[in-house]
Amino acid sequence: MWPHWSEHGPLTFVASLNCGQLASLGLDIPLPKDGTLAFFYFDGQYDDAQSLVIFQDPESLEGSRVLYIPPGASAIPRPCPAGIKPYPKMDLTAQPV
Repeated sequence: MWPHWSEHGPLTFVASLNCGQLASLGLDIPLPKDGTLAFFYFDGQYDDAQSLVIFQDPESLEGSRVLYIPPGASAIPRPCPAGIKPYPKMDLTAQPV
């Protein structure tokens, strides 16, 4: 099921991260050692920015989600719901500092 913010609409897929590659960086936050993290956010596309996700407003935090997909799980890419335009695919790079 596509992530959804109750009474507001579907969230936009923002990014996914391979946890296996992150684990080798020696991060100081707890993350799974394998699998994928998929990030979703209500970015205002669906309702012309009438609803906002604001960190200081706990009721709005349902407008952001991180889903954990275990390794080997059946995760089939799906098209965005109607009213959501997908972001263009970009490969991310990082450098530990």
